[in-house]
Amino acid sequence: MNNITVCASSTPHVRALDDPALVREIQHGNETAMEEFYQRFAAGLYAFIRRRVGEPADIEDILAETMTAAVTAIMRFKGQSQVFTWLCRIAGFKIADHYRRCGNKKAIPLDEAVPVADSAEKDLDTNLLIRQVLLHLNQEYRQVLEEKYIAGFSTREIAFRLRRSEKAVESILGRARQAFAKEYRRLAPEMEV
Repeated sequence: MNNITVCASSTPHVRALDDPALVREIQHGNETAMEEFYQRFAAGLYAFIRRRVGEPADIEDILAETMTAAVTAIMRFKGQSQVFTWLCRIAGFKIADHYRRCGNKKAIPLDEAVPVADSAEKDLDTNLLIRQVLLHLNQEYRQVLEEKYIAGFSTREIAFRLRRSEKAVESILGRARQAFAKEYRRLAPEMEV
């Protein structure tokens, strides 16, 4: 993470905004908000990518690709997930692209949030289906599943973020997985979970 620098050019007003408000500022053309956006999320994304990719140069490239894609897509961001979760999802796609470019076709577990499929079309269909299933779940289930399997947080980290015990989070995750499987079977009965 040597190349990530944090500067204090953001105004105090922008730094004080919560994530959804920061995104709205960006959507309204506030360039200072875009600088704050990068500063706020770059280090966390770098760590997320580093857990999945070994080479520092590759990590830097994927981080840059992720932030570029986020800037392009941010106007369409509707707030249906946490901003960091959304960024991790984009990073997951960029990581998958990286492995495809390198010719690495090995399957990568879901909890590493790197969707690698036999073809881009199948990959897109699967990801759209997963997103649709998540949107049908209640907010609590969706949040813990996204944090666990998309953002890559540990149960302990999720418990800290939710201010719950690890046992409570494990219980919620269990129920969320069951709800996900049930909804997945409903939306795609020919598939197995």
